[in-house]
Amino acid sequence: MRGEAGGEAPDGSPGVRASVEPTVRVLEPLSAHDPAGVGPYRLVGRLGTGGMGTVFAGLGRSGGRAAVKMIHPELAADRDSAPGLPVRSRYCGG
Repeated sequence: MRGEAGGEAPDGSPGVRASVEPTVRVLEPLSAHDPAGVGPYRLVGRLGTGGMGTVFAGLGRSGGRAAVKMIHPELAADRDSAPGLPVRSRYCGG
């Protein structure tokens, strides 16, 4: 974040106005252990990995982009941790 002189602080008093720089996320390449596809999605890279699983960038059959989350296998087997859905996807416009 960078500050600019002038403007108003959140409380309305004169202060430094902050602007937020957009973040560009670069895809990590797929590893040798990653699947090439999941369901109808062809995986094109990794967006990140967390406690529940790995999120991949995927392309649908019609070319639409999606974030595809694969739940870690040990959690997917535990119906209390993952509600029976080992794969989740969300459309990413564009």
